[in-house]
Amino acid sequence: MRPQFRMGHSILFSIHSLKDAFPIAPKFEWVPGHTDDDTSFEDLPLINQLNVEADQLATKELQNYSSYFPMVPFDPISKVQLHINGVTVTRRYATTLRTHCTLPKLKAYYEERFHWSKHIFDTIDWDTFSTVFTKSKGKRNFLTKFCVNHLPTGKRLHDRTKTENNLCPTCLTETETDDHLLQCRHPSRARWRSNFIQAIHTRLEDFLCPVLLDILRKGIHHYLHASPVPDPATYGNQYAHLVLQQNAIGWDHFFRGKWSTEWKYIQKQYLARTGLTATRSQEQWTTSLLRLIWDKLHNLWCQRNTSRHGHDSRSARDISLDRCKRIITTLYQLKGKVQPQDAHVFYETLEDHLEQDIDNLRQWISVNQPLITFSSRSATRASTLNTHVLSKYFVVPPTVLSGPKKKKQPLPPPPPPATHRSTFITEHLAVLPSRSHARSQRIPIWRPPPSRPRQRCLHDFFPDHPG
Repeated sequence: MRPQFRMGHSILFSIHSLKDAFPIAPKFEWVPGHTDDDTSFEDLPLINQLNVEADQLATKELQNYSSYFPMVPFDPISKVQLHINGVTVTRRYATTLRTHCTLPKLKAYYEERFHWSKHIFDTIDWDTFSTVFTKSKGKRNFLTKFCVNHLPTGKRLHDRTKTENNLCPTCLTETETDDHLLQCRHPSRARWRSNFIQAIHTRLEDFLCPVLLDILRKGIHHYLHASPVPDPATYGNQYAHLVLQQNAIGWDHFFRGKWSTEWKYIQKQYLARTGLTATRSQEQWTTSLLRLIWDKLHNLWCQRNTSRHGHDSRSARDISLDRCKRIITTLYQLKGKVQPQDAHVFYETLEDHLEQDIDNLRQWISVNQPLITFSSRSATRASTLNTHVLSKYFVVPPTVLSGPKKKKQPLPPPPPPATHRSTFITEHLAVLPSRSHARSQRIPIWRPPPSRPRQRCLHDFFPDHPG
């Protein structure tokens, strides 16, 4: 045994550690399970029959007599045990860890993309979805895109590349979308829908609850033929809850594996009420039905691809020629927008170019399409390289935006008349500054000194006196 931490490792390791305690060394041998699915029980070897009976007893114990214990007792021999949110993980460790880490973001993505409310995600039977998806080898690429409405239909391809044809390759009249793939009115698609509904009815009519079968038929007919949605008021309370949940999820998502958990629960109650005994495949009718639906849808997608790309070499060549002509016609719209030195790659006229054979057209596209695209971009960039705004050459006055004139704000109302008059004189006269303050603020002015009178003698008054 290899020391790897995988499903059942602790049990197998405990059994292997006890082999020395047996008086006779036991022999270990692996027996594949569910071998009675393809071969009758009587034709199986004894060891396979014992394995089938042990599996049936374990299933009976699990469904009828077992009790749920979230915490599994720890076996010291295993040396390690994984718990997440108080629940012991006993199998699919890597898947459980990835789911635990990515589920919140995935739930938010689904709610935003499909406009679901917060509780719808938890009402979907994800166990049936994951069981069928993991076993659909060779179809996962298709199913991954189909389940999130992201198939490379004509509309989606045209949105990415304008030269792609967006019409339905079957009816050639309507835009091809994810829903149009199943709702196309072409006679071939109508026959496919009829065979599809008949296959589902044949698979379920023998054991499924008649009310569930009626709800399923009306829901499928509603999506494929745009008929009224199933009305929960026409059913009992037990079935009305199922109809409400599936209507909220969407019947288009029924084809994409997003089913209400009520489908499986109501069928189980129906079998217990009627006392019918279901086979193993009938007990797993949800996974069987979803596998049938996805197989039919994958075959339809393959037929669609044949119609779009050709069912033989001649039709494929004609479709490829038409696509080349669309691409060249689109490139010729850039003839006057490329650099002057690159204009020589074009013909004189578009009609002369389209007369060439398909090999020359393919070669011309593969060589010149990148050149034309780059030349057009570079020419556009060069044309605006030395271009400046007008304000660089002229003085542009500021722009005055004309708009509604602002209303003048009304003046405040005058104060009410006083009923009494103050007796303070300072309320009526301005207060003069103090004298000391006035002196300190006075600027000195220079004045000449005053003239003094000249002292005179008697001789100044009588100059002729001899004296």
